[in-house]
Amino acid sequence: LKENGLLIFLNAPADTLAERIDQDPGRPHLTDSQSTKEEVEVILAERVKLYEAVADEVIQDVDMTLEQKVAEVQKRLERRGIL
Repeated sequence: LKENGLLIFLNAPADTLAERIDQDPGRPHLTDSQSTKEEVEVILAERVKLYEAVADEVIQDVDMTLEQKVAEVQKRLERRGIL
């Protein structure tokens, strides 16, 4: 992926991700955890350092609206001369 584009990691807290996942009843579980939040915490513990290491940009997605996320991505792309 990095060869063909820019990787932007929107890093959100486990509880935020769990709330979003719980809104999709058809989404399968990836672990044997008792709760979605527990599952997200397990997976993030395994993956977050990798995501941060390969990302060209990391945006902390904490209490951001969709519009704020889009604006931040646009700002990062403009700073890199992509937009």
